[in-house]
Amino acid sequence: MVLLASKQRITHAAIVTGDSDFLPAIRAAKQEGVITKLYYSGMFIPHDDLFSEVDERIQITSDLIRKILR
Repeated sequence: MVLLASKQRITHAAIVTGDSDFLPAIRAAKQEGVITKLYYSGMFIPHDDLFSEVDERIQITSDLIRKILR
């Protein structure tokens, strides 16, 4: 993600995680202008810093999965 962001190859990044290990990569990508979206399960609460760092937060629900499968 960081490599692609630094080469202006991406404008958006979708991250599916709940822990803070991705924070350095998210911050670096955002510095390059990438819009970051966190997809997370309602069963697991994402790390507070991760949740606040991303640009958008999308909870994975059965409705979302149905929309994707269409």
